[in-house]
Amino acid sequence: MTTDTLRSALTDATFRSRLYPALHRERSSDPGPLLRLLFAAKLAFRDDLWHGRREDEDDAFEQIYFCALLLFRLGEAGDVEILWRAKRLNMGLGASLDSQFLVGAGVETTIEYLRSVAEPWAEQALQYLTACREGGDFDDLDGWYRRKEEYYLGSAGGR
Repeated sequence: MTTDTLRSALTDATFRSRLYPALHRERSSDPGPLLRLLFAAKLAFRDDLWHGRREDEDDAFEQIYFCALLLFRLGEAGDVEILWRAKRLNMGLGASLDSQFLVGAGVETTIEYLRSVAEPWAEQALQYLTACREGGDFDDLDGWYRRKEEYYLGSAGGR
């Protein structure tokens, strides 16, 4: 599939709704670059929805959460940046994107990563995640993940 063909296909909500479960099952390749591209596209879409520039004819608003769950599963600390941007995009997304999505690399690993990034967003995210940790939000990450996975896939299996 060419890059242009892929970009075109990714605009189709039905295609994406089949793609996320396929990416969930596929563990032999690195889906990270594709997931980040999808997440960025969904983030732009959610911003457009929030500002009334687009409508969600396909009722695909939840796909950003499924994509975030797949990013969580990758376990890469650097993904906290795009997930934090999403959490801060608007009130609707901020309230619905669980803090747990931000710590796929592990709570301590993510916190250490944020300490190493000399950017204002990283300091804000660090303060937020530290408060979440102290509040017990991350006490049952495995249970949280299983519940999210079941919601999006039924009983599809573990991490």
